[in-house]
Amino acid sequence: MPKKSSLVYKQIADKIKSGDFPSHSRLPNEMELSREFGVSRSVIREALSALEIVEMIERRAGDGTYIKENPIVNVRVDFSMEPVVLQLFNKIEECGGSFTALEARSLTEPVFAGVAAMRADEFDIAEMKSLCAKFERALENFDKELFRETDVNFHRCVAGACKNELMEAFLLHLIDTEKFLLWRKEINWPTKERMELSLREHIDVANAIFDRDYGAAVEAMQRHFAFHWGEVARSMKNIGTGGGD
Repeated sequence: MPKKSSLVYKQIADKIKSGDFPSHSRLPNEMELSREFGVSRSVIREALSALEIVEMIERRAGDGTYIKENPIVNVRVDFSMEPVVLQLFNKIEECGGSFTALEARSLTEPVFAGVAAMRADEFDIAEMKSLCAKFERALENFDKELFRETDVNFHRCVAGACKNELMEAFLLHLIDTEKFLLWRKEINWPTKERMELSLREHIDVANAIFDRDYGAAVEAMQRHFAFHWGEVARSMKNIGTGGGD
């Protein structure tokens, strides 16, 4: 049987195309959608995450979720991506994960970075500097595995610098949930250019923490996760064409 979230995704997409959910209108909230489709809110969140990745909807902080312009009159939104998204759901189902792990990280880790800027001690800072040096070595040698391992350890270090066991445990759970997912297995940092972009973002986070700048640390981590979401969208397009970069 198809995964529930992929079925909800398809039904919402069909409602957008038919005009039942008109362009620029506000979607019902998660609770209302949960009742309408007879599924849990976590299923709704996963379907909405997929719709957001392919730019059918947009979420406005503190306001709600809105439909973008209908692709019938705006060709910028490409509904040919639908089979790609469904294929991605199947891959995620195979490895037991969900879109929601990455979404949860993107919402919480900027705050973690800000807290780390206020609480990191000399040992945390020394470890971050060491990890930044490892990133640079991995990039220089185009060592994808070392780069990916260092990425995980860097985020763990930021969470540890918060000096809050629950925050660190929460992040480790999310990392364990997403580590076998598509963006970990198939993106695989395929080019030096993308690795270099990611390196710069990690260094920006580290420097903000070294400077004890809460706001800069939050913003730097937000930029980093915006990059991650872009990589997810790119990988989906690669699946759809059967190719890579």
